[in-house]
Amino acid sequence: MNNFRTSLPKPAFSFDIRHQQAILAMGSCFATNIGQRLKDLKFDIQLNPLGILYNPISIAESIAYIIDQKTFETSDLFQHQGLWHSFAHHGSFSQPDPASALHHIHEHITKAHTMLPRLKTLLLTFGTAYVFQLRDQQKVVANCHKRPSSDFTRDLLTVEQIVSSLQNSLERLKKHCPGLRIVLTVSPIRHIRDGLVMNQRSKASLVLAAHQLCEQLEDVHYFPSYELMVDDLRDYRFYAADMIHPSPVATDHIWQYFKQTFFESSTQELIRQIDKIQSAYRHRPLHPTTANHQRFVRHTLQQIDNLEQEHPFLNLEEERAAMKRQLTD
Repeated sequence: MNNFRTSLPKPAFSFDIRHQQAILAMGSCFATNIGQRLKDLKFDIQLNPLGILYNPISIAESIAYIIDQKTFETSDLFQHQGLWHSFAHHGSFSQPDPASALHHIHEHITKAHTMLPRLKTLLLTFGTAYVFQLRDQQKVVANCHKRPSSDFTRDLLTVEQIVSSLQNSLERLKKHCPGLRIVLTVSPIRHIRDGLVMNQRSKASLVLAAHQLCEQLEDVHYFPSYELMVDDLRDYRFYAADMIHPSPVATDHIWQYFKQTFFESSTQELIRQIDKIQSAYRHRPLHPTTANHQRFVRHTLQQIDNLEQEHPFLNLEEERAAMKRQLTD
């Protein structure tokens, strides 16, 4: 019987992803979405140390900044609409004064740099092959920060440009991180402002570049998040109201595919136990002082203790503190 779907076979990888292995996720909103799920489930992960990045050139430069633990100066910033910004960073790093912006920037770069000796998995998500360059510097920016469009030129990167920029940064990173596995994805989020035709050209360039990088570099692999959205689900039911972003159902489908691809059975069982504790942590009782709820709290605290004893790499202190605050004695 026809199930009215073209299911995507799961790729076979020679490795898995585990809680005690350090992960760095960089790139577009989709990297943040998957990365946040991993973080919520207590994986050892850092998300976008320079903020959300959309184009491969900026991602490649950001990897180099982390390797070199680059020091930014006030001269690297500019003031616009009451805030100090960096063209290398997302707007979440912008601050009312340069000292605060630089502190925020250096704190995240240092944290990511410190992680490199134990980094095992790098998740990179490309959003678009379009780049904006400052007219007076001919330099690709990660974010325009609402500067006038006349300050920039806009170009579509070639496959060769994407591969060249990333190959250098990835090869450097692999020298710093023995045994590093790199997983490339293309964001399923549609860049409608490019127009439908140009969006497809952009995504095609990214897919082809990812393929070449997988062919040319060892331990570089492709995860088909883009194909899951446009070929497996393939229906406007799975888009949010803006018809651009995947709906929660679609995002969950891709996440389930990710779990089944990268998590072995023991990791999936640990996730199930962590999720159970977090469901208790998120629960807001109507009558917190009742005997039933107090027993529920004590039982959850015992589950937290047991899980941390069995898996010493877990840190459930936030959940423990929240449950303890609900105790009446």
